[in-house]
Amino acid sequence: MLITQPALQAMALLRGHQYDLRYLVFATFPMVFEDAYDQDVGRASLIHLSLGVGFIIGLQISGTMQDKICKGNSEQDKGSLLPLATSRARPHSVPGNQYPHECLR
Repeated sequence: MLITQPALQAMALLRGHQYDLRYLVFATFPMVFEDAYDQDVGRASLIHLSLGVGFIIGLQISGTMQDKICKGNSEQDKGSLLPLATSRARPHSVPGNQYPHECLR
């Protein structure tokens, strides 16, 4: 399907590009902190710990919020956990979708 479906090709290219950007950011953190701030390798690599803690906290918050949204939608749809036909776009999804494109300018 990846060869014959243009929509899947576009999504695969976008996800590959996002992975490339994320890899470059993680790979260059120690170099930036070594050169710009004159830190040794061990101390410059500690920046990854703060990212990990932030990811874990964000995962806990977003998981809790998704559960609350799902419960609210199921109550609105009489107990069904199927997606609502009139799904509302979440406010954080609109700017979050445009953020990588803004970084490339």
